[in-house]
Amino acid sequence: MPGTGKTASVKTILNILESELNEAKSKKNGKAIGKDGIIPFNKLFISGIEYPNISNVFKVIYQFIFAKEKEKLNIKKYIQLLNNFFSHRKKFNSSTALNDPSNSHILLIIDEIDILINSSQNLLYNIFNWTTYDYSKLIVISISNTLDLPNRLLPKIRSRMGNTTIMFRPYNKDELKIIIEDRGIDLNLFSSDAIRLSCVKVAAINGDLRRVFQILSKAKEINAMANYKKKNKELVSKYDILNAWDELFNSKISKVIGSLNIFEKIIIATILSKIKEQNNNKINLGDLYDKKDIFIKKYNESSDKDFEMTWEEYKKIIYNLMRIKLLNYGEIPKSNFIENNIVIRFYIDEFTMACERDDEFKPVMDYLTQLVNI
Repeated sequence: MPGTGKTASVKTILNILESELNEAKSKKNGKAIGKDGIIPFNKLFISGIEYPNISNVFKVIYQFIFAKEKEKLNIKKYIQLLNNFFSHRKKFNSSTALNDPSNSHILLIIDEIDILINSSQNLLYNIFNWTTYDYSKLIVISISNTLDLPNRLLPKIRSRMGNTTIMFRPYNKDELKIIIEDRGIDLNLFSSDAIRLSCVKVAAINGDLRRVFQILSKAKEINAMANYKKKNKELVSKYDILNAWDELFNSKISKVIGSLNIFEKIIIATILSKIKEQNNNKINLGDLYDKKDIFIKKYNESSDKDFEMTWEEYKKIIYNLMRIKLLNYGEIPKSNFIENNIVIRFYIDEFTMACERDDEFKPVMDYLTQLVNI
């Protein structure tokens, strides 16, 4: 889940390692480097979300290693030069490592790695294959929001990946409260009910720590405006938290989603499951129609009903969701309805929050959460 400390933890540990490395360099003591000490490294941080054209990642890695920012090559050339570099590196020598940057390890951190998966998976294959050379001195840390990432990868990539996996589960309300109290928040400005409520509400959705800080900051603004002319300033209350929540997250789109009927929500749930399943935001309307029955069955089981959705009813729902601008075509519309791809025009969080009080939809929502861990 987002906001559960994955990237923050990696960056914090790297900062500690860099601090220790700089200290060792200042001492210029070879004994501090190597097998029993600190291995020198250079780090490159890449976020998958920043590369719509994932082939550009090769260029970024090449420029990082060779410091040739202005040199422009084709992708095949970048791959050839990088393969040659990693396959011909020298054996690590701790006694000269401090004075020889070319002998340092390269630590490549890939955030949002699941976004970099495409049909060929050529990028990820090359990156993980570089680590298999005897003296490549390349260490890869991948950060993913997809729990089953290895299963989405080709066998030739999985075989080159390490087995060390750290799971970051969503924070619960107690953990959120501990972190808030430890992060320098001026608790004297907030009532205990305000802190508790902000943690409870976020834990119930997805445990995103960043959202708690958003709420507290907004509630503080609301409280300051209300107390602007008062001599005795009041603490930020739970009512300020509720107002902040509404202002931040109860968007117009959330209200539109909340007003949908159960079957329109089922179609949206099906879309979200397909997005996670395919790791692609464009969903084919034919594939979507085939998938929807799983969610309709879950709804029927929980409500003692025997509802079915015809093709015409399905088309009507899709067109209505487009009319109210929750969906859009993924490209130029085709005359044959079933060949079209659609994309969502809302955030997943807006959907989850809009549906959190819908008891009728809850069994479907619970099932969706199990499938895609939203």
